[in-house]
Amino acid sequence: MKYIWIPILLIFIYVYLNYKRWLKTYHINKAGKIGERTSYKVLKKICKKKGYKIFKNIRIPLYDGSTEIDLLIVTSYGILVIENKNLSGNVFGKIHDKNWYQIKRSGEKKNFYNPIMQNEGHIKCLKYNLLKMGINNVSVLSFVVFSNNECQVNVIDNRIMKLPEMARWLNNKKMNNSHKINIKKISDIIREMKIN
Repeated sequence: MKYIWIPILLIFIYVYLNYKRWLKTYHINKAGKIGERTSYKVLKKICKKKGYKIFKNIRIPLYDGSTEIDLLIVTSYGILVIENKNLSGNVFGKIHDKNWYQIKRSGEKKNFYNPIMQNEGHIKCLKYNLLKMGINNVSVLSFVVFSNNECQVNVIDNRIMKLPEMARWLNNKKMNNSHKINIKKISDIIREMKIN
């Protein structure tokens, strides 16, 4: 009974040492969700006007687990898979680099996994699941959208856009009539494959 304070002290030390890391993780996750919600609201208005279907945070099977796609839009010309980033400061990287980095206004430098590569994984998984359901002729396009307009993105690629650019692209995209897909059919298949 006289040593009962030792486990309590150890728990207190553990919580004290990990509190800042937990708090930082919470704020990063919260910022990401805010960015996804912002992009979803903007793009949903365009999708509704054009008759497209938009999905947010859709989980699909991946081997023994799952992967999460931030935004997925079913259009008459194909499926758009969007990796959303809500970062501030400056973003640097090259298309084929495994990691990119962000320099915040405070000067803090943070590495993160290349979102183009991340989205390529999402697309491979989506195509595999579509193929299992008998769909193999649908065009799937990859985009990385930065939802914070104050972020300066120093990576040049036509798949990388800020949210206003993505909204203009989606709104102005013209369809090639020879490749029109059935939005309802593909949307129903995606609803069927997703994990709740």
